[in-house]
Amino acid sequence: MAITYVSAFLLQQQGRAKHDFEDYCLHFETLAASGLLIALFLDQKLPAVVSARFNRFPNVRIVAYVTLAETAVCRALFGKTVQLPQHRDEPDSLEYMLIGNSKLEWLQRTARANPFATSHFAWIDFGIAHILTAPEATLGALKSFEPRYPIIAPGCYRRNPYNDAQIWSQICWHYCGGFLVCDAAHAEYLNDEFLHCVSVESPRFSWDVNFWALLELRYGVPFRWYQAEFDDSLLSPPPAMWRDGTYGIALDLAQSGTNPGETYLGDRRVSVADPE
Repeated sequence: MAITYVSAFLLQQQGRAKHDFEDYCLHFETLAASGLLIALFLDQKLPAVVSARFNRFPNVRIVAYVTLAETAVCRALFGKTVQLPQHRDEPDSLEYMLIGNSKLEWLQRTARANPFATSHFAWIDFGIAHILTAPEATLGALKSFEPRYPIIAPGCYRRNPYNDAQIWSQICWHYCGGFLVCDAAHAEYLNDEFLHCVSVESPRFSWDVNFWALLELRYGVPFRWYQAEFDDSLLSPPPAMWRDGTYGIALDLAQSGTNPGETYLGDRRVSVADPE
């Protein structure tokens, strides 16, 4: 069983990156140097020298050069007046949220193209190495990961307690957003369900992690969740998530009131900062 890791980098705000572009590139090169199989989507506006920089890694395939306007979520909202969450930081613009909410489309497109002929696909943020304190060990261990469940994603809060008012007003850290792994069939299913959700909930729009929480809470998407913070734990699925691993402590779902997509791996709540 092998996994293709999908990532992307798009410029925003008239050709600028949210943070220093060179830092992004260095973090991605840490990811690429691990040997993980990476399918990459790049902004059409990036110069050819950037492509050459990443093409030197034999485990990196540039799948397509893209624009935000061509993404399915952007086209779905074209011409509509969008309502963004009230409580958000200044950088969290509609453009920024559209980029984040294109992750599942790029995952789906990669599963269809399947450049490395793998059975599973994982979204991984382009600059995720910046949160790692032991990148070589963490990424090295990830190379042998064999998922037990069709959809697995880490999060900060074990339960999904969010209601409509919270989903549309503030960021929800039930999921971290930087990592999600699924099989080919669920890569197709996830993006289709997400686009259906966007259509139903429009004109309201939110962060990608809020939509993931909503997909689980209301649309029945069978996420399997594990505890993580914005550090190496985010890319360290526990044994319960591994195909040949041991189960975590089972929850009595009838008593817990939690959804069937959860596995109990601890009941602590953590204080986290914005990973961006």
